Amino acid sequence: MSRSAGNRTDLDLVEAVLEKRADAVVELVHRLGCVPRFIAARNKQLGRPLADLDLEDVVQDALVVVWRKLPEFHGRTSLEVWIYRICCYELMNAVRRRGSGGRERRVSEDLLENDSVDLRGEHDRSERHERLYDALEMLTDEEREIVRMKHFDNLSFTEIGHELGLSSNTAKTRYYRGLRRLSGILRPRNGGRS
Repeated sequence: MSRSAGNRTDLDLVEAVLEKRADAVVELVHRLGCVPRFIAARNKQLGRPLADLDLEDVVQDALVVVWRKLPEFHGRTSLEVWIYRICCYELMNAVRRRGSGGRERRVSEDLLENDSVDLRGEHDRSERHERLYDALEMLTDEEREIVRMKHFDNLSFTEIGHELGLSSNTAKTRYYRGLRRLSGILRPRNGGRS
């Protein structure tokens, strides 16, 4: 943290950045140095589906998303945890776009195999994955985040609750509510198919 940060909280920092205060912008730029490290580490955890050259593009995409979504940061987690989630999401999007999504495929297969999510009527695996990801985007931010934390980050309900400031039972309840909504979103298109 920079000297000017003092006792500033992450939420105070973001609010100061949104007010275009130069000292806050400098501090945030410094803290965004975590983005390349987060993306490289997550890529390594996934078995390096993307080459180092591709990661540079993902870093740029993640930085753009962080800046665009700053008004959505509410300080429920540390700024770095919030940024880490964006990095993971952007990396997974890049893996999916490049068609090399080994781990992502396994994760979405886990979701697809869940009894509440039925995409059997889709013609091929890639179509099922695309529909699943489109449906995830239709969930509320909270539901989508919990489903992703459970399936993409392999977090327990206790860990999810801790990250989001919820009890583990509340995290579990919201997760299953998200799966029910996901099923409802996916079901209409499959309607008469078997």
